[in-house]
Amino acid sequence: RRLFEALNQFKASTGIDYVVHWHPWELASKVPKEGTPKLDVYRKRFRGDEAKVAAMVKTITAAGKPDGLSFNFDGIMGPSLDAHRLLWAVREKPMVQSELAEELFQGYHEGGFNPADRQFLLRAWSKAGQDLAIAERILDSDEGTEEVYREKQQAYDDWEMLEGVPHIHILINGVPPEALKARGSPMTLVIPGAQDVAVFLKVLYRAVNRTYELTQETQSKL
Repeated sequence: RRLFEALNQFKASTGIDYVVHWHPWELASKVPKEGTPKLDVYRKRFRGDEAKVAAMVKTITAAGKPDGLSFNFDGIMGPSLDAHRLLWAVREKPMVQSELAEELFQGYHEGGFNPADRQFLLRAWSKAGQDLAIAERILDSDEGTEEVYREKQQAYDDWEMLEGVPHIHILINGVPPEALKARGSPMTLVIPGAQDVAVFLKVLYRAVNRTYELTQETQSKL
């Protein structure tokens, strides 16, 4: 939500548009589909240290309040592969993909629903305005599984600091070819972790300024 708020502010002030694509990071891949209570997973992670679990819950709860998020720690954690397969299915529709991602995030983090639960996935898909028959076909098959795993591996291979989510990878389009040639690589930026709106904006403005400077430097040499 902070990212989209920053992007909308950035667009309003610069006129530069944006497109968001979601890439897979599989949650709880070794947990059975029926899921496990979230707090049990956290207890295992902290080796039964209830004080550390309580501190984590307190920190995350406080972090969500400014954005109106009420994290539900009594919910179920399950493997997210099927959710990623549905997100993959709408990869050519960025706005729909973001709507579906929001439904999935809200349902899991605030509603406490298991991300592997079929009925939850179908509700999220429907709320994103998509044809239920398509989701049912995907969930009844292994469609998209190979592609999701391939994309996940590609992300590990290509992106630095990819150790958790959220992990924001920004690609600047519209840079003159001669500037890209001088740079030797695409104009990209990486923002690890959930940042404040101000941090996202700072990075976005820095990217635009650097792109402008590179373009000016390249043109002055022509």
